[in-house]
Parts: sequence; C-alpha cells; structure tokens
Amino acid sequence: MKQKTGAASPAEVKRLIVLYLVAHPNAADTAQGIQRWWLSPTHGELPLPWVEDALWQLQAEGLIQRHDRLSAEPMWGAAPGGAVRPKAH
Repeated sequence: MKQKTGAASPAEVKRLIVLYLVAHPNAADTAQGIQRWWLSPTHGELPLPWVEDALWQLQAEGLIQRHDRLSAEPMWGAAPGGAVRPKAH
C-alpha cells in the first residue's frame, strides 16, 4: 500500500486514533492492525512508527491501554474509565 504521509502528521495520528475509538469504543487491534484497518481506509498508510508513538502517548495519557498476549503482538484499545467515550446522540 502506498504511503500518503501528507494526509496527517505524527501529532494528528493521536487524534485520528481517538476519533476512531469514539466511533468504535470496543475496538482493539495491534499497532499494525490500527495502521492498516483503522487509519489507512481514510488517511492512507501512515508510517508505523507514528502509530506506535501515538499509542504510547495515548497510553501515558490514560486514554488507551495495551493488552499483552503470550505469543502475539500486543493489542491496544480504549482504557476503562478513560476519556474516550462515544458521542451522545
């Protein structure tokens, strides 16, 4: 897949992940899955290091959590009680 890095900046990746979780609060995936399935359809293939940095920053802010798995890549999803909440309709 071709990279469209002009579509977003490293700082913007954090916002895009949060927006995805607001719309899909139960979503969880690996960093590569987030890059491919959450972000690529609307923003092109963003660099994986940008996605990983955004995930670590969001975890430090308490918005998402990392779920370690024995023989697989860790999964990332919204933190229970975090500030990522679906919009009220």
